[in-house]
Amino acid sequence: MRVLFVYKEKNGDNLFVPVIRTRLSVHGIEAISSVDEFWNPSRSYDIIHIHWPEEVVGWNVNDVDIDKRLETRLRYFKEKGSRVYTCHNLSPHYGSPLHQACYRVVERMADCMVHLGNYSLGKMAGLYPDCRHVLIPHPIYLGAYDDTLTREAAREYWGIDRRTFVVTAFGKFRRRDEVWMTLKAFFSLPRRKKLLLAPRMLPGSYPKPLLSVIRCLLHLLGVRTENNERIISDEDLPYYFAVSDVVFIQRCVILNSGVVPMAFLFGRGVVGPDSGNVGELLRVTANLVFSPSDQGSVNSMLRSAMNMDLDDLGAKNRRYADKYLHPDKIAGLYAKCYHFEESH
Repeated sequence: MRVLFVYKEKNGDNLFVPVIRTRLSVHGIEAISSVDEFWNPSRSYDIIHIHWPEEVVGWNVNDVDIDKRLETRLRYFKEKGSRVYTCHNLSPHYGSPLHQACYRVVERMADCMVHLGNYSLGKMAGLYPDCRHVLIPHPIYLGAYDDTLTREAAREYWGIDRRTFVVTAFGKFRRRDEVWMTLKAFFSLPRRKKLLLAPRMLPGSYPKPLLSVIRCLLHLLGVRTENNERIISDEDLPYYFAVSDVVFIQRCVILNSGVVPMAFLFGRGVVGPDSGNVGELLRVTANLVFSPSDQGSVNSMLRSAMNMDLDDLGAKNRRYADKYLHPDKIAGLYAKCYHFEESH
């Protein structure tokens, strides 16, 4: 069996596709990642697997007929095999009408739609009842990073006192309300020694002198941050998670998050929104959830984290991840999904 992931793998990029792709060979599956092969295939494929429609058509696309071109290509592949779509998002993050149209094309033409949680499965199964819907969780990126790094070593690396309560908000901040929600919750903590690590908070569109001033002011208030276009190196990434007492998911609206399984990989507790598949996973694992529309709820949950045994919660998260989110297990579920599609 041959599978095409319509995705261009790049250094320092999302590891979801390569982590799955490299583990499929043990199931007798040849898998490659390429966007060019989608538009100009040099061979046949049994499965065409799309993850992010933006990757397929381009993140800065301006072709007003791109949705029609995309539909034509998907019809072509229907004659050759099956079309699988993993539903990472319900809509594009930045609301491009062209991307919106492409999302609807991919959803409408998928033979099988994979969901990372029951929330999106239930929602999309109602919209697309003729498509097969499958639940396969987000894997942890085991082996990709040094997940044995201790909190003590990480704090020495960053120069952070061991008595400081460290909150890490790792992902890129996309909206202004995410920034204010996070800062308000952090400043509400009744603790003198506290630190917020938010490496991608400030808008990259701001002039550099302004960014520098804001960054310095926030540093004085216990917030270490940079602009949101910054790419975190694979070498630095483990230190952000290992150094933290708790990982904060700063989304006001969210379906899935790779930050949650990353926190689980490093054995850290999580505070996050009771939204989409993220809220479902956090509730199942007894992590802390808040209502993004209620700042009091956000503040309360972060304060609750400060007063609980986060090491015990983190250890439970790691055991859960090893049992249910191990990449070998997840790759096996995808292989089963592909073989079912091939046989039908």
